[in-house]
Amino acid sequence: MRKYGNLFVKFFSIQSIISIGGILAGLGAIHLMSKHNYAVFTMITVYSSSLIMLTDSGISSGLNALLGRYWEDQSKLVKLINSAIRLRRKIFWMIVPVVSIVLIFNFWRLDIPWYVVVCVWLIILLEFQIRISFSFTKVVLQIFKKYQWLQYSDLIAVVFRITGLGILWLLMQQFQLDWSSAIILYLFVLLGFYWQMHVLKKKRIEITGTDKEYDATYETELHGYFKRQIPNTLFFSIHSQIMLWILSLIGNTDSIAEVGALGRIAIIFSMVLGFFQNVILPEFSKNQDVASLKKQYFKMVVAYMAAAFIVFVASYVFRSQLLWLLGKKYADAGALLPLMVLNTLANTFAGFLYSINVSKGWMHKAYLIIVFEIISWVILYFLLDLNRVDEVIWFGIISVLAGTSANFIMTYNGLKHYHKQFSKTDS
Repeated sequence: MRKYGNLFVKFFSIQSIISIGGILAGLGAIHLMSKHNYAVFTMITVYSSSLIMLTDSGISSGLNALLGRYWEDQSKLVKLINSAIRLRRKIFWMIVPVVSIVLIFNFWRLDIPWYVVVCVWLIILLEFQIRISFSFTKVVLQIFKKYQWLQYSDLIAVVFRITGLGILWLLMQQFQLDWSSAIILYLFVLLGFYWQMHVLKKKRIEITGTDKEYDATYETELHGYFKRQIPNTLFFSIHSQIMLWILSLIGNTDSIAEVGALGRIAIIFSMVLGFFQNVILPEFSKNQDVASLKKQYFKMVVAYMAAAFIVFVASYVFRSQLLWLLGKKYADAGALLPLMVLNTLANTFAGFLYSINVSKGWMHKAYLIIVFEIISWVILYFLLDLNRVDEVIWFGIISVLAGTSANFIMTYNGLKHYHKQFSKTDS
């Protein structure tokens, strides 16, 4: 516990600076752009994250599981990374046409000009090329406990976003910018990603070397992870942004902007919860001691829930002050703030439980997540009025909690199998 305490202090102090910078950048974008423009900016983020998620389906989790075995062998490590990048490029060309069609349809529903749609599409493709190996590099640095470099790269990204806001403000003083303000700002986000990746890749090469070789066996094994998880990933790419998908079908950019802006407020509370994902989870992944896994899992879940509860109470008590940060344009969205924070906490908790399972390869019965949530979608469709923003948020909260129960089933089966496997080894 003392080791985790020291890690927490170091992580939290740097992470607080990054989070404050991210908050300022997010709030600056909200204040600077109109609701319509901020809706476009939000939708760019939605589609880019969906493409990144779909092309990464199972590969990073498979890499994480394999690194638990090979992280001390540099030769195998670099081949594993190169195999993951090679596989991801292949998957990209299969998925991008589908994402493009959905993007065009939803932007058409929102009456966004065609030239803006073209710019958004090109930006999303460019972002993928920049970030193709980002998640793999991050996994390697986490395994080797290079947390400060991860945070340093995050700080670079935040600096670029704030710089972009300053330049956008200057341009808006001289020119009448319409939809282009969202495009200009996101280009600075991409510049931040580029330099972030440059820094992390350089540090990763110090660990893995510059060998370009790959191993077809590793690629096949990673492809197996991809095939097993693509149904879940496809589902999660829809689920993670389910509220914005619903609102985009309604065709209301104001509602999209409100949900996006309120979601930014939840970033204020990401410092504590980020510690679990970035520091404690890799330690759990490397733990091969069957006897201590259950105890470690229980401590992680209880600590995460306690932190989430404190976050929600704080957001409720200080909701008027938090809403003030968004400005007058969002003054009528006060009732939605506690709901958005609760939605964020529900999603981060579900993601944390899922990450625990994938870090150990405990994916048996993962399909239950989809089954439970789709059942909840059907039921909630008849119970809620999805023309109201607050009930759309409740739709997201309840459905993710329904799927969360499946993660506990997966963990139970994983621990049970782990115990049997090591019992046979001992005998």
